Amino acid sequence: MEDDLLARENGAHPHDGTEGTEGPGGRFLDPRRLPDDAADPDGTPLPDGMARALQNGSALADGVARVLPTGTRAAVDLAPPLTEIARLLRAERSAVDVVTSFVHEAARWVPGAEAVSITAVEASKRVTTAAASSDLAVRYDEMQYETGEGPCLSALFHDVLVRVGDLHVADERWPRFSELAARAELRSVLALQLWSSGEEVGALNVFSRLPDAFDQASEQVALLFATHASLLLGSILRTGQLERAVATRDVIGMAKGIVMQRHQLDEHTAFSVLVRYSRDTNTKLRDLAASVVANGGAFPR
Repeated sequence: MEDDLLARENGAHPHDGTEGTEGPGGRFLDPRRLPDDAADPDGTPLPDGMARALQNGSALADGVARVLPTGTRAAVDLAPPLTEIARLLRAERSAVDVVTSFVHEAARWVPGAEAVSITAVEASKRVTTAAASSDLAVRYDEMQYETGEGPCLSALFHDVLVRVGDLHVADERWPRFSELAARAELRSVLALQLWSSGEEVGALNVFSRLPDAFDQASEQVALLFATHASLLLGSILRTGQLERAVATRDVIGMAKGIVMQRHQLDEHTAFSVLVRYSRDTNTKLRDLAASVVANGGAFPR
């Protein structure tokens, strides 16, 4: 089964750089007005409100064409990733189990994205990375936590949305972070504030090592993901699952790295192999990842 999965997970990346038809302008719902449903810490079913908010991938994808400004990149077909998120939610029935796959889908589908993370803020204002599509995203987040400044923290606590085109140009807003970013070859950042129950709960962070990687289309597609990230993160925080989310992030990251090294795969393909094996064997992703790590990269039979 493992060999079959490796052979099946070599599709093209959706960001192929091609242009298409233009879409008229429009707007998304404010994520602050979406339902605040909670998941049980043990992964019991989420209430219908949150499930409904994530289930209709086709309808949400239709909305993308209406919100992309005229003259920007073509509307991205978001029906497949949003439908996949809905499927994950129905299968796993827990926000913690969905959020890691969620950031990987965002990294695949937000135009210009190289890595994506979700920063969570607790009542004490302590910040941590609840989910990340790669170690690179975690590294960029931690640079901001260490310096106490950066575009993601600005979006979280002050500006709602921040887009930076080139961090190699000195930015007086974040002098210490900008210096670290230049050393780490980080160039572009797009960060969006996440809201739940009327307060800031975190930020959706999108990174690229290319300058000017993001445009208005990137913002609009990222906002669509941020709307749903607000629901997931709000559920995780209200039910005290943040520590579990971080542990899940870490073990999946380790498993992904082992699969990458053992089979010479890129990061996206390695994660796709884990997700497909999880689905085909009806095994929770975090449990599969723990088994892969414990067995030196071997998949359970």
